[in-house]
Amino acid sequence: MFKYSLSKNRVLSTAAFVLASVLSFQLPAQAAEGAAQDGVGLSESRDYQRTERVYEIPEATLRNRFDEDVRLDKLLAQDRPVLMQFIFTSCATICPVMSATFAQAQGDLVEQDSDTQLISISIDPEYDTPERLREYAKRQAAGDNWTFLTGEFDTIFRVVRAFDAIFESDNKMYHEPYTYLRAAPGEPWLRINGLVSVKTLLEEYRTVLAKGDDTLANKAASASE
Repeated sequence: MFKYSLSKNRVLSTAAFVLASVLSFQLPAQAAEGAAQDGVGLSESRDYQRTERVYEIPEATLRNRFDEDVRLDKLLAQDRPVLMQFIFTSCATICPVMSATFAQAQGDLVEQDSDTQLISISIDPEYDTPERLREYAKRQAAGDNWTFLTGEFDTIFRVVRAFDAIFESDNKMYHEPYTYLRAAPGEPWLRINGLVSVKTLLEEYRTVLAKGDDTLANKAASASE
């Protein structure tokens, strides 16, 4: 179970880290080119880490901002590229920056692929009701391709664990700024750990889509032999 108790020292430490991250975060007009390295496995840059791996998607029924049931495994089985984050709407530190990146990038992401699906999953389902998710989505000017999900506490926990996103001390305040990108079902996910600019997110997304296209081309070539 997630525990929401905080020690004074940990709070100060986390606040200092987040403040430094937010201050170094750059909006699109000021964005500097990201220093991410290509390749499978873990690579580090000055600003963030990137890891590629395949995750086993659990059968999980969640609720969207319109209070409708959504099977996450079926949503992610759709043949479309996906970008996904874990956030919570009352967060005042890294979540607003993460969501703002999605908000500012969503138009350009759809230009890259019209089927692009953005997903934000709340890690505070007890507070984040569908109504609160609707309000949050409105503040982000979220388009129809951006899905916001909440659900039962235990179900959310299974999803967080499946994506290796368990946070230190099981406390939501210490969750990592993960953004997950995937070109298509069955393709590896690229997990970005860090606050990145819109420009860097788009560059990483183009890399993911290109690798997905290469995989499809190789499969087609193999099938024709």
